[in-house]
Amino acid sequence: MRDRTRAVLKALELAKKHGAQTALDIDYRPYSWTTAEEAAEVCGRAAALCDIVVGNDVEFGILAGPGRDGLDAARRLIRDGAQIVVHKMGAAGAITLTPEDETRTGCHAVAKSRLRSPRHAVRRAPQVRERCPQAAVCGDALEGEPAFHAHSKRPEHTAGRG
Repeated sequence: MRDRTRAVLKALELAKKHGAQTALDIDYRPYSWTTAEEAAEVCGRAAALCDIVVGNDVEFGILAGPGRDGLDAARRLIRDGAQIVVHKMGAAGAITLTPEDETRTGCHAVAKSRLRSPRHAVRRAPQVRERCPQAAVCGDALEGEPAFHAHSKRPEHTAGRG
């Protein structure tokens, strides 16, 4: 385990010990880890220490393990003490879990004029879809097209950034 990973986990442990509220956006990027198992172990440990956890189908699937349902991993975090877990499902919306309830919400379009971060805005969504078939799972929907793209430096994930 890397020093910075140990430092983050230690910070989360101390925060929990002292009653601070903590949040984790899983933000899994395969190229950042040596193996999916390492990512699952570290992200799972971090998520278990947080009050709020946000992730998508793939990210919760990594926590769940091969062949297991990511939504079950999200539910397990709630059972183990998280207060809010948001399971994002791309164009299908999201499920927000709390100890009391699960709420399913749809996907909402974002008006182009409301985009505040040109670095992440996709200005040429149809061209991005041609270059990156995964564009729909890389970000949120804007009138049926991706509005934001992954923070990746991989060529297939940078097409259309403007």
